[in-house]
Amino acid sequence: MRLSMAHEMQEIDRLAEADFNLPVRMLMENAGAAVAEAVQVFCHTQRARGSRSRYAQSLMRICLLVGAGNNGGDALVAARHLQSDGFKPVVVLCVSSERLAALKSACAENLTVLHKMSIPVLFASDGFADTAAEKAQIQHELALCDVIVDGLLGTGVKGKVRDPMASVIRMANSAGKPIIAIDLPSGIDSDTGQVLGVCIKATATVALGTCKPCHFLHPGAEFRGQLSVHTIGIPRQLITAHAFGKVLSGAVAGAFVPQRKPDAHKGDHGHLLVVGGSPGLSGAILLCARGALRAGAGLVTAVYPQSVASELAARPPEVMAKTLACDAQGFLVPTAANLAAAAMLLERCQVLVLGPGIGRSDAAANFVHAIIEQTEAERSPELPPEPPLPLVVDADALYALNGALCKNHQPARMILTPHPGEMAALCGVSVGEIQSDRIGWARRISGEWGVITVLKGAGTVVACPDGRYYLNPSGNSGMAVGGSGDVLAGVIGGLLAQGAGAEEAAAAGVYLHGLAGDLLAQERPRGFMAGEIADTIPTALRKVATEEDGTEF
Repeated sequence: MRLSMAHEMQEIDRLAEADFNLPVRMLMENAGAAVAEAVQVFCHTQRARGSRSRYAQSLMRICLLVGAGNNGGDALVAARHLQSDGFKPVVVLCVSSERLAALKSACAENLTVLHKMSIPVLFASDGFADTAAEKAQIQHELALCDVIVDGLLGTGVKGKVRDPMASVIRMANSAGKPIIAIDLPSGIDSDTGQVLGVCIKATATVALGTCKPCHFLHPGAEFRGQLSVHTIGIPRQLITAHAFGKVLSGAVAGAFVPQRKPDAHKGDHGHLLVVGGSPGLSGAILLCARGALRAGAGLVTAVYPQSVASELAARPPEVMAKTLACDAQGFLVPTAANLAAAAMLLERCQVLVLGPGIGRSDAAANFVHAIIEQTEAERSPELPPEPPLPLVVDADALYALNGALCKNHQPARMILTPHPGEMAALCGVSVGEIQSDRIGWARRISGEWGVITVLKGAGTVVACPDGRYYLNPSGNSGMAVGGSGDVLAGVIGGLLAQGAGAEEAAAAGVYLHGLAGDLLAQERPRGFMAGEIADTIPTALRKVATEEDGTEF
């Protein structure tokens, strides 16, 4: 499924009229009909379940909350369709007196039609919060209705929600009735998922044209309820050309996973080198190796300092190992001998994962810089040319990065996998700023540094240097456990080793990692460990191999 930012959706609407002669009125008509249909389906489903006696009645009362924008116009169209289909709609118009006179023509025309159809229209005026009579009238209507339709605010809203809408939103949430939101719950920022002071808590959301980032980014995702998407007649080529985001799915991930030949051998599936480890953090490198093997890498070699050799002596036999010299604190150091040994290993592998458990010290940071430079060192003229080594930079290695180091390398061959704290350090801002605009910051780093950015967390973002991005719907809070990120780095690296491109490996790896967590959560919601996530990757791979997605375009 495609995702569109607010400005992208505005451009799509503009071009629909300019290039395809699809005026706002036509799209509004389609949108309102889609909303009315969603209300009917919801009511009929509830009636079939027998969940409430009032749903058994043939005539049901629908309260439509209407603002001054296009979402409000969609709600007015829906009211007309609902009355024609045997429902009893009542409109609550939340428009200030000055804006009422300047309503968009399509909205004003639909409001005139409703008056002619004798559909009741109540007004939440400018002084609504202080007008007891108006408030009591609307509260009474909310108490009588069976379903509330939210058409107050759309994708263009910025800043805190103010009265009368803020008060109406609170009343709707307190009414205890199902709420169906048009496009997105009012009071949610479409691009970031942030709550603008107060927002609708929807039972279901009818997305129009495309999904929006707020449907999958928290906290907005917590308020949307069940999500359905209606294209409302917008030409597919407009959405493909101007909506730069995609929602990851099993079908997308499955298409990104490299296929295996029946007669393949281990050398066909790549050799992954993972470099990291330090005192107290030695397990990270083994979890990364485990993730890579479970994702299908043919060979995995772990490189770590001599200071943790005894801790890793009992490593899995499938993981080959090489120890390097360390400083007095046990961190890897960029000595000539270490770099020469690393260069030999890099010549034999197809992908490098750098950072799991490597620790933070000046020596470790200098080692990270030196290794990254080695991955793009010129080969001998006698040797056949090869593309630069794909590189996944994770964990403490991220703290050693800077834009200049990344920009010196071939675009999109480096994948960064920061959590919000690491991302904040990369960008020089607070964690709160990162979380308030996850897509924006991921796209910014990817665009400026020429890298693939995997911003981890609920609603993981995978951003590409050209501005395209993916949002991941898989995963759950049970995965918030130490080592989970190390496994993800290994899964992405394992897919790279098998021949996936950087973008494809990052996107598929993120989805498979989350899906593995979801499969574990079916047995228990929490208490599973990072190693169990890695061990469930093969089951996730099998699942995505058979998934189909008819909504992808």
